[in-house]
Amino acid sequence: IKEYLNRDLEIRLSTLEASDPRDIFSADVNRIIHETLSSLPDRTRQIFEMSRFEGKPYKEIAENLNITVKGVDYHILQAMNALRVALKDYLPVWFFFLHHF
Repeated sequence: IKEYLNRDLEIRLSTLEASDPRDIFSADVNRIIHETLSSLPDRTRQIFEMSRFEGKPYKEIAENLNITVKGVDYHILQAMNALRVALKDYLPVWFFFLHHF
């Protein structure tokens, strides 16, 4: 039994070593991000997407939506806080893999 368990452990470790950690968590992380962004108020989601996905600067977003740059900053902060809470279980794992592989 001990020999079997050792062999099983070796197989599991070799499989884990051969896996790219980004692939392991990628689907879950993408799902959580999508769900979190979907749960945000429309304006907050829109501003976050304009900033992060479209690469627009805060000033341009503010001008397009007729709000202040400080208002844009507020909405981005709200979205980032929501994502930080939603991804709290994944952040330590990502940090570990990004710095050790």
